[in-house]
Amino acid sequence: MLAISLLLAVGTGLVVISGGPGLPPERWAKIGVILGFTLSAALLGFLDDLYNLRPRTKLLLQALLFGAFTFLG
Repeated sequence: MLAISLLLAVGTGLVVISGGPGLPPERWAKIGVILGFTLSAALLGFLDDLYNLRPRTKLLLQALLFGAFTFLG
């Protein structure tokens, strides 16, 4: 439920700040990427709670997530 609230808040904020529903497709794609990575980070936290991931594993997954996010701009 927290992840859904976070996604709604981030998505709404991005749309409002970016100029509303009449956005060009490139902007919608960028918002989709940001929300996708936000959801991935929330999912990683959920998996850590569920399976008690080792710190090294969690750090590696976070680094991969951050690297991919940075690469995509």
